[in-house]
Amino acid sequence: MEFDLAESNHFLDLCEVRETYGGAKAEAKTYAIIHSSGHDHREATAKGPGIYYDASATLAAMAEERATPWGPLHILRGDAAREWFTFYQWAQDFSLRRREALARALLGPLEVTCNRTHQGLGAINDAILGCYVFDDDDLERGQLFPLTLSPDLPAYLVQARPNLDDQALDETGFGERAERHGVTARLRNANVLPHGGGYSYAQYSRVGRVVEQDGARQFELVKRDGSSELVSDVRGAAYGYRGDEVRQRMLALRLAEPRIKTEITYILKV
Repeated sequence: MEFDLAESNHFLDLCEVRETYGGAKAEAKTYAIIHSSGHDHREATAKGPGIYYDASATLAAMAEERATPWGPLHILRGDAAREWFTFYQWAQDFSLRRREALARALLGPLEVTCNRTHQGLGAINDAILGCYVFDDDDLERGQLFPLTLSPDLPAYLVQARPNLDDQALDETGFGERAERHGVTARLRNANVLPHGGGYSYAQYSRVGRVVEQDGARQFELVKRDGSSELVSDVRGAAYGYRGDEVRQRMLALRLAEPRIKTEITYILKV
């Protein structure tokens, strides 16, 4: 088995239960949270054409190019899209099974509370960007999802609530935009949850524009003082993590309710 806890921000957290809410009962004193992915399927393999366009020549050859204000966009249509999505579904299933196998190899016997993808596809044309999605079955059984904020803050198991409602769309500023683009029905009751705190780039206020230069895509990032700079890979910039404000925002938008609060006592990262 190939572990990927050295990949990017992947990790295993061991968490000790400190508090419960809303009548919840912790099924264990210790929980493990693993952040991992199917990184080894970005390139073409015997199973399929690869997941990432920029890592697979096979996938790049299958794609059609479209010009957009943000630079060229590469799309798949018809049989090419179906072939890729079939492979994506296999890779996602493999990734979930490997994550559970990794947990058992490191920790021994355990019960799985949640094993979900937060950066993938819900359907062939529905991308999940940094969020969990859930359905009526999850709501009925009170499925718990992990929420990690930063290494020095508590990690939570939260119970999802039906969302997004019209009030949340208005509070986030999505309502008017969704109406303008005719996608309000798709956003209403989308049922999403944050998976973690995410990165924070305090030195930047916004993305000014996207620039194509010498065949490479660059981002004009506007600084707090009004100046700007072109950056091709923002991962090289200094960053921190958003903290408890993510949990507070989750509560304010009525996305979920914390049920178990834990303290991260050990972090494994290869």
